[in-house]
Amino acid sequence: MEIIQHSKAVEIHMRPNSAKMARMGQGLDLDVIHNKEKIGSAYTKNGAILRGLSKVEERTYLPRILGISEKDVLFEKYAEDYWLNISVAIPPHNREGKGGGLKLEVGFEYDSQAAAKKGQKEADKEAIKFENWKNGLIGKTPNGVRRFKEDFSTRQEVGKPINITEYILYRYCLVYSVIALDIKYLDNSAKIRFYILDSSATLKADHAKLIAKKNATIAFSELLGDRDKVGFVIDVMKKEINNVQQINKKEYTLNTNDEKDILLDAIVSAYPNQFLSVVNDDNLVLKSFVEQCVNYDILRRIPNTDTIYYGDNTKVGNSVNEAVMFLKEEQNLETKQQINARLTTAKK
Repeated sequence: MEIIQHSKAVEIHMRPNSAKMARMGQGLDLDVIHNKEKIGSAYTKNGAILRGLSKVEERTYLPRILGISEKDVLFEKYAEDYWLNISVAIPPHNREGKGGGLKLEVGFEYDSQAAAKKGQKEADKEAIKFENWKNGLIGKTPNGVRRFKEDFSTRQEVGKPINITEYILYRYCLVYSVIALDIKYLDNSAKIRFYILDSSATLKADHAKLIAKKNATIAFSELLGDRDKVGFVIDVMKKEINNVQQINKKEYTLNTNDEKDILLDAIVSAYPNQFLSVVNDDNLVLKSFVEQCVNYDILRRIPNTDTIYYGDNTKVGNSVNEAVMFLKEEQNLETKQQINARLTTAKK
């Protein structure tokens, strides 16, 4: 029978702790006492023991590591004891903050190409959902707490974990509140003691950045042949321009084409995705028009918001995109002409 493995490796790392790092190397006993951290049992807010699997999943996977049938009358007790006594040490980093961590194989294997295709389709969908979660686009509860719950249903129906023991531990880590699901969330809570490093996701993210930089560089070269469009892009990317000036500790002047090109090159390096989005925006000219009107005080943006007004009480929109929609609407044609006339006069 053909076995198709979709391997995926993640690592569980200790949260960096300067006090602990300072003690490392002072003696084996001290290292063991002070620097060894363990993933242990926990309880939910309702007082129930924290479990990494659903009841159905427990009956599918736990018998293989507990050595007891899911039909046994003692199975539930064995399962609860397992979660109650879970204890896994996470190797510490060295004094330079390198090494350490616990590597887990959390991928699935399948017995046919068709099954593997179904499993991978779900995995890809969940990867996109996870990125949206990390960017704050989904998963926020009313109290502001965000936890991500991955869906493994299809993969479990058509395949099985490559390493059942490590997979179960990974599933527990996903619901263990002291583990950050990404290194960027280490500072979300003082209670966080570990974080998950997804090497495959990191590699994909780095590759995506590389592709974006490559495409942005091509778009930048093409843009230089259209000086009007260069101006439009600069008008719209004020936020990125300010950020680049702060990062590079340099104030860019825009008196000549060369100076504008140097600035855009810096933006391409720092914000390739944003640059591509602006350059390819069908509403670039109108957005530039809005920003120019704001600069000339013809339109006004309410401080600390993106809301834009014309005159005393004409609300153009809560964002540049809404302002563009306002200017495109036929009933606002006269207002647009008034704004345009004032901009033309202001530029003289």
